[in-house]
Amino acid sequence: MTTTVGGQPWRPYQDAPLLTASMTLGPGHADDVDERALREYLGALVAVRGAPVHVAVAFNAVFFGYDLAEGGYVGGPVDLDSFPVVTFGKTTDALPVGAMVSIVAGSQPLFAEVVYKEGAHPQLGVDGHVPSWLSGAPAGATGPHSPLADTATPVLTERLVCDFDAFGQGIAAARDRLDRFRARGRWLDADGHLLLEARYASAEAAELDDITFYAAYLLGPARDRLLSFAAPQPLLSMLTDSAGTDQVEQALLGLLATIRAALHATAGVRMWRSYAFTETSLAERLAADGALGGEDLRHVASVFARAPDRGRRFASPGPQVTYTAVGPRLRQFSGAEAALRGLGYPAVMCHANTVIADYLAEHARIGVLASASHVRLDDAWQGGGVWRTERPAGPYSGISRLQALGLGWLESQTGQQRAAPSDEAGPDLDTELDHPDETQLLGITDSQLYWVVPLRLVHLLEGRCPLPKPVVEEMASSGLAKPACGGLRMILRHEGVELLPDEATQDGIALDVDVAAARGRLGGIAWPLELLPGVKVTFVWQRGAVVLSASTRLMDAPVELDGVTYDHEYDPRIVTRDAAPGSALRARASGGPLSLAERILRAVRRYGWLADDGTAVLETFRLASTVYGPTAGATAQEALWPVLERLLGRGDLRAALIDRGPDGLLCYPPTSGVPGSIEIVAWVPRPTVSTSRNPQVPATLRPGLSGYVSTQNVRWFLRKIDGTAGTEAQAAFDEQARRHGYAPRQLPPGYTFVREHTRIRRW
Repeated sequence: MTTTVGGQPWRPYQDAPLLTASMTLGPGHADDVDERALREYLGALVAVRGAPVHVAVAFNAVFFGYDLAEGGYVGGPVDLDSFPVVTFGKTTDALPVGAMVSIVAGSQPLFAEVVYKEGAHPQLGVDGHVPSWLSGAPAGATGPHSPLADTATPVLTERLVCDFDAFGQGIAAARDRLDRFRARGRWLDADGHLLLEARYASAEAAELDDITFYAAYLLGPARDRLLSFAAPQPLLSMLTDSAGTDQVEQALLGLLATIRAALHATAGVRMWRSYAFTETSLAERLAADGALGGEDLRHVASVFARAPDRGRRFASPGPQVTYTAVGPRLRQFSGAEAALRGLGYPAVMCHANTVIADYLAEHARIGVLASASHVRLDDAWQGGGVWRTERPAGPYSGISRLQALGLGWLESQTGQQRAAPSDEAGPDLDTELDHPDETQLLGITDSQLYWVVPLRLVHLLEGRCPLPKPVVEEMASSGLAKPACGGLRMILRHEGVELLPDEATQDGIALDVDVAAARGRLGGIAWPLELLPGVKVTFVWQRGAVVLSASTRLMDAPVELDGVTYDHEYDPRIVTRDAAPGSALRARASGGPLSLAERILRAVRRYGWLADDGTAVLETFRLASTVYGPTAGATAQEALWPVLERLLGRGDLRAALIDRGPDGLLCYPPTSGVPGSIEIVAWVPRPTVSTSRNPQVPATLRPGLSGYVSTQNVRWFLRKIDGTAGTEAQAAFDEQARRHGYAPRQLPPGYTFVREHTRIRRW
């Protein structure tokens, strides 16, 4: 399969389908040729679409057949009459990004594809200021210290950006007609967007991430389109005839994960959350001088990074915290209206958030800026993204700044504050070292708590795990720490790995707590051998229950670091510490003591200051005493230089002159361009994308699909032809319909049926 035919992009119904049965298993299962073809098409799609391409929109393009040459969907299962009807300003069933809709617009509807969506709560300030309780608020929230509205079907105000050109020139709305609608503000708002009161089936549905919500939509209201026999590669053609509802769901999730991973791996493409845009488009914006060009976006980033100051004379004592929404804030720039109109809005949102994230990555050290402020994304959905600025930096600076914690909402509720990263009391492999224990409390609801722990080597070896302070308090108050309790049951899921029964379900997990100090840990855990130090484990505990669930999460693509392949999400700082030379992870074929070079690397990695990405920095004057001990003299220092020079020469370590910031932290990497006065050596991790997963991770990552994925090289599909299909093709199409439980149906005009076959590659 190739993406181009005669130099032209892949065309649905004319070229062989891009999707293959093995892609239903998730990323990394299709062969290299097919995955490369998918990436090349997606790269071309992102370049030509008028807005950043969401994973759901990318799925639509590949699955339903978006023809790049025609500039739209070319038929197949895309039936305009089947689209849900929506009306501007009215209450309607919630729609995901990727939904195809018919918008009421006078005598003729507007047909469009939803390409972007965000919250548009009426309390978003026109200057971008957001009430703290609104940031991360769940469906049904009405204000601080207020109970959630008791409704089975919550309604949220949402902004939907639609592509009116998605279905080709014959259906696209005329520009002057759209301009009239914008001016009148009747069928669309002044920006040409669709504002809706979106009704969700449940509070749980309103909290789903956008990709999961789209999958639920395809499996529900849009199921007929998903299972249509007229798709370029019908989903049922990729499964065996015995596949049922569960297998269809798993296959859909696998395809979405494959496409998401392909977008991340596509050359020239950047991602802001689930949206893909070209690096060229961002570079062009940053180079532009007009409204919302590079100067404006860099100004927004610097403003977000400043310490909040709402009048020092009357400022309340303690940390100062503000919440700012990107969308309303950008509207304050002169001339911004034109840039935020139509499909320009999602492009600006993605670019602006990316510029802010890049600014923080460049200027923050351990999450803290030179102003002693900490800036992080707190709500990824409301108002284009809500950023939280706090001075002085609080306990969240060590947590990834792009992990939206919803602190505004949680801290507005009595007794529902998040815990700071805490160190665990107890024995350590090297008690003098500062290991980066960071138990991250992600949320507390009325019924459950959930948190993340990146496992250290000591946890794996000793079968234990630290707990956040609020979890300790809740479990202790539930009586789970009493001897009479008999211990907890832990249900463990190591994604992609088939665990032994006594590893998957473990009874008698001990809860060891110090209530006075609010410290505690789980003990007696049999961690699987496949778990590597640094891998993040997510825990979920229902209040009062004796059962605890724990799970890991596979990354879109595995990475290789220090000769070890990491398939699951991990904390690079723990890998820096616990995988240093001389650790239990670094087996030595020869045995014996470490070489001097290894001892230098170990000293930097184990005793150096740690950055978020796992970089370890050590002042050069401390190197000799760290390697040889506190009594090392000038002779020891001189003995290190030849070996240190070799390490620097081959890139194992880096040297620099840096300074300390106002907060006393080392400023690495140097950003001012002016050499500092402190000489340091640094170890910088260099993870690379791995072409294969660990052998412990089996090829089939979705057990629900085992035995149901077609092994045929190419399954049946439809192809465009000039004229009418023959009776043999019609009969074969009828037979496929009957095999899947459908009544015989007529082939669409202009299409023929292609039987399953083995593809022959021509190089």
